[in-house]
Amino acid sequence: MKAEATEAARRILAQGGNAFDAIVGGQAALAVTDFALNGVGSDAQILIYSARDNKVWPLTPSRAPETCHHRLV
Repeated sequence: MKAEATEAARRILAQGGNAFDAIVGGQAALAVTDFALNGVGSDAQILIYSARDNKVWPLTPSRAPETCHHRLV
């Protein structure tokens, strides 16, 4: 991870954001600062695990409308 992306994530946490907020913010910053390091094909590949449901959901920004679920927000 680039220092700029790490700093973005740190600031999100410092302002009261949670770990998920920081991860998404760090990935977004990484997409701007060094897109080649931003996952497969320069797309953030984020998996969200729900212990309550024992289920994993993908969150793929380039396919956000199809992969995001209202319960994740």
